Amino acid sequence: MQWIFFAWFPTFLQDRFGLSMAESGWNGTLFIQASAIAGILAEGALADRLRRRWPAARLYVAATGVLLSAPFALRRSRKVDHLCSDRVTTPRNRI
Repeated sequence: MQWIFFAWFPTFLQDRFGLSMAESGWNGTLFIQASAIAGILAEGALADRLRRRWPAARLYVAATGVLLSAPFALRRSRKVDHLCSDRVTTPRNRI
């Protein structure tokens, strides 16, 4: 899923904000990678700390992260569906 985002996001930045492909690629990659690294380190530290008390804490921390991200994924998918439904259907692009 992340690689799909990496492939799409620079093009989005270029179209939406008029950045060059080099600028949009740099901005699209830098901020996503920085936030991913910060999240991985924070989640690892939390899981290691909680593991002292609960042996399965690493599993619980990972599962909590997945459950907390689900509403955002659902919201995003509905927003994309809404954007796609605005397109005009012509005989050429009908399925």
